[in-house]
Amino acid sequence: IRGEAALQAGRIATQLGRIEDANGYFVLLLNTDSLATWRGEAQLGLMGNYFKEKKWENVVKVFDSHKIVMPEQQDARRLMLYAKALFEMKRYAQAGLAFSKVERLVPLTKEAFRANYFRLICGYQQRIESLPRQVDAFLEVYQPRFPNSPLLDRALLLKAETLYNSRQLAAAAIA
Repeated sequence: IRGEAALQAGRIATQLGRIEDANGYFVLLLNTDSLATWRGEAQLGLMGNYFKEKKWENVVKVFDSHKIVMPEQQDARRLMLYAKALFEMKRYAQAGLAFSKVERLVPLTKEAFRANYFRLICGYQQRIESLPRQVDAFLEVYQPRFPNSPLLDRALLLKAETLYNSRQLAAAAIA
């Protein structure tokens, strides 16, 4: 009961904007062996709070310091926070790998779709030559599932810009 109470207190404190108090509860859960059952949710809460505060380094540190086994959906949320923090820190190669892990954890879901799109942006930032093919694969998989998403159009823009930057002007115009 103590662990569940601490978790709920952390969540409520977060909702009330008392982030420092919330983080204290989450850290308590992460560092107390007898409360190990609640570590996954505590880690997500702590990472989420740091993310909202744009404390990207802290998000990464919390992820790296606590290797917690959790259900795939939770793990995907945790990895997405981690990947987005790396992305914000302009560590595109690492972020791309983390986004790929999200895709593998929850394939063909909305979360995988978003992760794949962010992975494409990472590839664009790294000037990966295979990006146009990756965009085509992205569209093939996700366009039927999310036909009205603006991310599809944005992915096409990434492809067109990549082709334009590599002087493939005719292909860029078609993309």
